[in-house]
Amino acid sequence: MKVNFSKLVDTPEVLLRLKDQFLQSLLVASSILGLVFVLVTAAIVTAPGEIGTLCAAVVLYLPILLVTFQKKWPYALRSRVFTAALLLASSLLLLRNGLGGGGQMAFFFTVILSLSLMGIREGALVSAAAAVLIAAVGMGLSGGHTLPWLTVPANAGDAADWLAAALFFWLFMQLVLLVFILIFQNIQNNLSVRLYEARELEQERMGLEWQVSQRTHVLQAEIVERKKIENALRESELKYRSLLSQLPVGVYRTTLEGKILHANPALAAMLGFELVEDLVDYAAIDSFYDQAEERNIIMEKLRQEKGVFSIEVKLRRRDGIAVWVKNTGRAIMDSSGQVVYIDGTMEDISERVQMQKLEKALYHIAETANNTENLLELYQAVHAIISDLIPAHNFFIALYDASDETLEFPYYVDEYDTKPLGRYKLSNGLTDYVIRTGKPLLAYPQEKQKLKEIGDVKPLGTDSVDWVGVPLITATNRVMGALVVQTYTQGQRYSHADIDILSFVSTQIAMAIERKQSDERLKYLGTHDVLTGLFNRNFFETEIERLQNSRQFPISILVADVDYLKEINDSQGHIAGDNLLKQVAVLFKDAFRSEDIISRIGGDEFAVLLPRTDQITAAAIVARLRKMMESGNNGQYAFPLYVSIGMSTAEGECLLSDILKQADDRMYLDKMGKRKNKKAGQLVSDMG
Repeated sequence: MKVNFSKLVDTPEVLLRLKDQFLQSLLVASSILGLVFVLVTAAIVTAPGEIGTLCAAVVLYLPILLVTFQKKWPYALRSRVFTAALLLASSLLLLRNGLGGGGQMAFFFTVILSLSLMGIREGALVSAAAAVLIAAVGMGLSGGHTLPWLTVPANAGDAADWLAAALFFWLFMQLVLLVFILIFQNIQNNLSVRLYEARELEQERMGLEWQVSQRTHVLQAEIVERKKIENALRESELKYRSLLSQLPVGVYRTTLEGKILHANPALAAMLGFELVEDLVDYAAIDSFYDQAEERNIIMEKLRQEKGVFSIEVKLRRRDGIAVWVKNTGRAIMDSSGQVVYIDGTMEDISERVQMQKLEKALYHIAETANNTENLLELYQAVHAIISDLIPAHNFFIALYDASDETLEFPYYVDEYDTKPLGRYKLSNGLTDYVIRTGKPLLAYPQEKQKLKEIGDVKPLGTDSVDWVGVPLITATNRVMGALVVQTYTQGQRYSHADIDILSFVSTQIAMAIERKQSDERLKYLGTHDVLTGLFNRNFFETEIERLQNSRQFPISILVADVDYLKEINDSQGHIAGDNLLKQVAVLFKDAFRSEDIISRIGGDEFAVLLPRTDQITAAAIVARLRKMMESGNNGQYAFPLYVSIGMSTAEGECLLSDILKQADDRMYLDKMGKRKNKKAGQLVSDMG
């Protein structure tokens, strides 16, 4: 319940004003009644001797009446004048009754009480009442009279007695007034206490209100300050979020187990997500590492480098595309030193890493072209270099021969399809499309379907998910083939960045292949016969020297000479003679083993080295050769084929040059025997 302190404080003041008004009214009423009583007494007094005394009493009473109505005077001044007037009136009565006995005592006590009470508020009334009472008692004791307000004086003509009666009546009224004064004084004291308590309560209330006001002011200030802080924090958070959303690098917070707690849009886009929420709900960050051990490396760095790490790693986006990032972070720990989460950033460094790898790849391609022994080693090295740039588990190289519009696949690695053998006419495959257009192609499933629908390509082999092909273009702007990579899984996809990488290195690879082809061509020409494709005499002699010190004995040597070549050249022309030599080369390739070394050592002479071949085996091979030649002469060959053959075998360590001479001698013996064969000569004549 709320207390109205202002009303409580005002109530005693109102009562005090009412008390003062009431006492003033009593004072006026008693004074008027006393005057009336004196005047009535004067009217009935007939004794001339009492006129002076009565006039003196009236004169002394008038100041009392004047003081009563003199409201402008201060109350203390009126009290003192009133007391002095009563003291004189008491003195007059004392003189009237004499100075003996009771009169002296009355006068003495009147003076003492009047002097002692003059300084007290309402003391005039008390002193006046006491003075009159003492005077009356003294008068009664000295004159033998009874109290005038109880008994009418015996001598009506006694003016003094009537005056005393009038004064005692006034005294009675003053006593009544005194009783009321005492009652109101008690009320005033109680009210003063109440007023004091009310004022104390009021002061306490005001103090509490002041404290409440101050506290309210402080709280309001704190609320305002708190709102400012909250607004500042909100603005700071908005700026922070805005800054995070605009940062070109990815920012993340993960648990120690790798669960993503927070991330910014840059990281989401980096990992193939449109929304950050999709990234957070997708999986742990560990699932994006291309190699699972990268996570263990980061954990090891956290232990070794006191909670911080920085590492360049390869990630896989959600769509399978590779991205290189610089992953930098630190461990956030609690008070006990336990890792709570990991804060970090990921910067996309794919472009820088790819440029470094491309520079390294170009250097390695050029170096490989010089260091590899043959084209196959070059192709294998190229495969390894490309695998370091992009996923190339399935990779092949196609070479195109514009002279006959054919394709061959000298290098082919695929997890489903086998290597195509031989040469193929250019058709409508994806590889053929790249070679025909001379442009790179990134064929997603939709793109392949579109090309298929318009008839530009037709599916060949196992259908892949993504297929990337770039043309191999030489320095002379000639399309010599194509590089192709493909993937069969959704978790590994290619992008336009991958096709740019392949295109960047394809020119260098084309130059390396072309150079290696030239090197091998020169090497081939140094060891092979151009016309027949067999080894030449230089290579044959080199091999004899090599086998001389080998452990491949027994070694047999066959020497052969084409019969009637001159006659065919003369009668049919040198082209027919060349075709005859090519025919011999084909025959020898079919008759001998792959490890045998077949060479054309002269115009119409051939020689064969047969390592680990004894005399019996060599004789069987010669017999097979003659049988195959005879079979071909029965209509398979364009011209009848006759070859003189000599064979010799080195069973133990001996000079192979001597074995070669023995074989050559035996070949000439065989040739001489055929010249006597008229049938053969007749056949040659018939060809002419």
